[in-house]
Formats: sequence, C-alpha cells, structure tokens
Amino acid sequence: WRWTRTAPAWPPGTVRYDVPGQLCWTAGKEQKIPRTWFEHSPIRHNGELLYVDYRTNCLADDGAVPCGFSCVLMASCDNGRSFQKRSLVASGRVYEPMLADTADGELVCVIRGEDQERRPMLITRSRDHGLTWEPPRKLFEFGVFPALVRLENGLLLLAYGRPGVWVTASRDGGRTWAESAQVIGDPTCSYTNLRPLRGGEALLAYSNFKATGPDGQPCKSIEVRRIAAR
Repeated sequence: WRWTRTAPAWPPGTVRYDVPGQLCWTAGKEQKIPRTWFEHSPIRHNGELLYVDYRTNCLADDGAVPCGFSCVLMASCDNGRSFQKRSLVASGRVYEPMLADTADGELVCVIRGEDQERRPMLITRSRDHGLTWEPPRKLFEFGVFPALVRLENGLLLLAYGRPGVWVTASRDGGRTWAESAQVIGDPTCSYTNLRPLRGGEALLAYSNFKATGPDGQPCKSIEVRRIAAR
C-alpha cells in the first residue's frame, strides 16, 4: 500500500523484487521457498531507497553457492516500486544486517554473526554508494538484531544485545565507537529498534522479560526510552 499527499486512501500495489541467481533452500522438514520481508525500514541515500536483505539467498557474482547466508544490498530508484540487487555485502554465517549512511555519504552495515550463541558482531562499509564493500571485521564480541541510525547531529547510534541491551555511538562514521552503555540486563530477547528524534536523541524500543504487570505479576513487555548521544 502506498500513501501520497493527494490520495484519499492507501491504494494497493505490487513491488518488483529482482534478485538474479536466487536460491531455494530448506531447513529440516520445512519445504518452502524463502522470501524477503522488510525487518527494518529502507534508508534513503543519494536519491535511492536501500535495504540489505538476508532472507533471499543467492549465488555469488562468480556463480558459486555461498557457504551460509548472503547479505545483499537491494536498491530502488523509483521510490520503492521496484528493487534490484546491487551488490553482495557479506556472506557466510551472517544474519540480521542493519544499514545506515554517514554524515560524509558513506554506507555502514552492522551484521549479526553466527547464530544464537555469543559470537562477534560484524561491521563493513562502502564508499561508492554500495557498489563495493570492505571485508567485514569484528565490531563487538556479541550482538543480535542490531539497530543503527544516523542522528541529526551526524552521530551514528547503535543498539544491540544478548545478553542484555546495550547502546553506543560513533562520531567518525562507525570507525570508532564509544564505550557501550547497558540499558537492561538479562534475561531478555535483546531485539531492539531505534528511531531518530530531533537533535542528538533517538527513541529506543526493546523487550523486557522481567517487567511487572498491572496486577503485580511478572510479565514480558516492550518498553521504550529516549537515548541522547552528544
């Protein structure tokens, strides 16, 4: 569905999603063709919409079958009506990529590495609008479902977790990061989301498995709080 300022309603439509070399795979008894969904909003960069997909696996540029998953940069030049594969961001045991652009026009992608265990979180960058990417390097010792946004003041703000929920910020486009601050400890699923607010603030959403309900009993909850990065 698409909204415009002049339309009285949200008319339905179809998004063309073009991934050459797409692979079909199964997991255990599941016999399904995987398809993407937008776990995060695409970002607008250099007049395009960009999204890093890992649900739709595909062959490498040389035709090789990847050992694991593929994080693929998808680009839309028509405001989301169609997306085309632009480049391979990373491959292997890589999941849950999160994309942001920097104040100087580069792209940064933070990626969950490995699986449910505490394994390194990865980071890579592109200086040519996503055509090519640096080899991913270790960012932190752990991190699932990272959330990454650029604030109005130019800082990159990153949330991640498991165990707990943590936030950190970078003043130099993701090359170095401040000491992480813990928001909540275990146990929690540690999935997070960030929405930039005005100035150097953002809204952080996260799960809390040890909240107290209105009846005084323990319950699971989704909580939000403001995060300031200056």
